Amino acid sequence: MATAVRTSQDDRSSSRASILINVLLLCLCVGVAAIYALPVVAGELIVVPRTHSFGSVQEGDQLRTSFSVRNSHPWPTWIVALNASCGCTSVTSTGHRLPLRLGPWGTAHFATQVDTSGRPGYLEKQIAIDTSDRTSAAILILSATVRPAQ
Repeated sequence: MATAVRTSQDDRSSSRASILINVLLLCLCVGVAAIYALPVVAGELIVVPRTHSFGSVQEGDQLRTSFSVRNSHPWPTWIVALNASCGCTSVTSTGHRLPLRLGPWGTAHFATQVDTSGRPGYLEKQIAIDTSDRTSAAILILSATVRPAQ
């Protein structure tokens, strides 16, 4: 009689351990898939920072900042153009010429300048980062509130 009870308890313990192991394996698989799949599924360049606010500035100020672009793909991509939304905004690559090859998970750095002359009020400029595969384009947004010159 005692043997039958012990076997039943052993079966329950074995069943619980099996369920626990399966749940842990499932969590591990989901976690690993998320780590490797999300950047590839996103399919984009990662711009840091994606937006930059200069705050309140005086008309005529030359606003400068820098940003970096990271390739989130496990394959290389080419940055073929950096297009500013206005002639008052310029962007240059620091130490690189375009087209620029970004290796898998590679990073490049860029500098921007915005001329606020003749542009009082709220200012928002965009810099489009175009790639050779056309699926990885990204945009940097620059903003400021320009106080009129006195």
